[in-house]
Amino acid sequence: GTAEQLAGSFSLEFNASKDGGSGHLHNCIESTDEFPVFVSSSDLKHGLEKLDLIEEVNVTVEENLPDISVPNGRIGPSRRFRIKLKKVGLCTRGSSVEYQ
Repeated sequence: GTAEQLAGSFSLEFNASKDGGSGHLHNCIESTDEFPVFVSSSDLKHGLEKLDLIEEVNVTVEENLPDISVPNGRIGPSRRFRIKLKKVGLCTRGSSVEYQ
């Protein structure tokens, strides 16, 4: 078979707990905007650092990884994102934060 052109988009979600001062923990969830699969490492880094929970992050992208054999065929050239959180902030109430 042949490999299809890589396409699509993705978003990332981060969960944290916050003590709202009441002694009860609340889940805080933040999500990034959608990124195209061909997003640059710098654009992904800036998108992640927009979140309240992430203050500093390193992002690298490995491209054109070799074809991989799998039971139902082959996976063609691809991209791998490596995200290393260097500094994580506190969960604060912002427009993109949902409390559950």
